[in-house]
Amino acid sequence: MAFNPLFAFVNTLVPDLLKENKRMDGREFNSMRSIDLKILSDFGVQISFGQTVIVARVSAEVVEPLPHRPFSGFFKTSLKTLGSNTDLRQEVNSVIQTVMRQSRLLNLDSLCVSVGQSVYEVVLNVVIVQDDGNCFDAAILAASCAMACFRLPDGNPLNIQNLPVGVTFATLESDGDPLLLLDPTSEELAACSGAITVAVNEYREVCSIFQPGGVLLGVDALKNVIEMALTASKSYLEVIASVSEK
Repeated sequence: MAFNPLFAFVNTLVPDLLKENKRMDGREFNSMRSIDLKILSDFGVQISFGQTVIVARVSAEVVEPLPHRPFSGFFKTSLKTLGSNTDLRQEVNSVIQTVMRQSRLLNLDSLCVSVGQSVYEVVLNVVIVQDDGNCFDAAILAASCAMACFRLPDGNPLNIQNLPVGVTFATLESDGDPLLLLDPTSEELAACSGAITVAVNEYREVCSIFQPGGVLLGVDALKNVIEMALTASKSYLEVIASVSEK
């Protein structure tokens, strides 16, 4: 990779600012960017975290059930990026699939139209339009909002058991203690040693935890991260609630 002086400058600047308890955009360590929600046509939503933009849309069609599961419908996810970052697409897609499955979001038996004859296949399509960090949280939030506002061809809403949200912190070790940055930007993720994402639902249940690398957190530090995630998740859940009411 060719030397990029701007990247090298930012990669040095971010840790220096953090040691002074500062972030490049002026936020506190435990503050998130403003969240912008737009309702699109055909049961679509657009979620923006600053310059990170995600679009999610849900569709459904009637198909035949599996012979050994005559009551159960299908739920599938698909993720695309407008750029060429294959690693990002694979990482976000893996997180969305895991969170949706482990959160027990959708009752598949509720998708039955006629036992043994026809069921609904629900497809969640997520597109990363622009990445400026924290695509995990933005994608999960967009997905949950799209599921909340979707209506089946018969006009009924989905039988959703709970809607998850993800809360991500960038991690950086400072004097032996981990620094945690809520809703990190792309510059912060590049400069920090790793990140941790905690997926929770409206019942304050932890659905999943992802930490592919970075600062190794002890038991007490992990408990602190979970409590911080539960607090931060309230803002995300309020966005979902606003969609559900429309």
